[in-house]
Amino acid sequence: MPREMEVLSNHPDQTPAPPTVLLHIVEDDPIVRASLEHLVRAVAPNVVAHDSAEAFLAAYEPLAPAALLLDVTLPRMSGLELLEHLGRRHIMLPTIVLSADAEVQRVVSAIRSGAVDFVTKPPDPRRLLQQVEVLLANAEPEARMRRQTLQYQQGYDGLTPREREVFHLVAQGATTKQIALKLGLQLRTAHIHRTNVMRKFDTETAVELAHIAYQLRVLP
Repeated sequence: MPREMEVLSNHPDQTPAPPTVLLHIVEDDPIVRASLEHLVRAVAPNVVAHDSAEAFLAAYEPLAPAALLLDVTLPRMSGLELLEHLGRRHIMLPTIVLSADAEVQRVVSAIRSGAVDFVTKPPDPRRLLQQVEVLLANAEPEARMRRQTLQYQQGYDGLTPREREVFHLVAQGATTKQIALKLGLQLRTAHIHRTNVMRKFDTETAVELAHIAYQLRVLP
């Protein structure tokens, strides 16, 4: 076992995460991967380890509550490339990034500010366990957000081209009269389209629709 992961028979008592939360470890070094898995089981009873980003993606269920312990240096798809890939799919997965290069922290922050923590190798075992506990506590709220986003995406995909135009205008604060002028519609027709859009998303205000648009990242 490498020095960076030596430990851990004497780690402090921890409160395990709910068994429904799955912690994914992505690390290509088999010794480090096994050491990490042994360590985090103190707080994460449900752990699965992968030797590559591709193996993780093949096993990952986007709607299930999960968290990620991710090494940066991986064969083929790197850890940072995996974060970018998840971001393009609107997956804000609670993640701890492990790297021996502190400069990577700046890159990580630029990619996924807020959803990702950063740990410099070799990690302090006690501190890492504390960070993993925080990570797991965020897993279920993030999973609820992903399920909600999927529901919104399905609603957005079901809009007609005209309804999508109206969706964007309402989300940007346009009134019904402004929508009619912008799209060359009768006021009554614009009102009908606006009503249909709000009904499909079960919303009553433009602010709510703007929040949905922000969550879907469909506004410029």
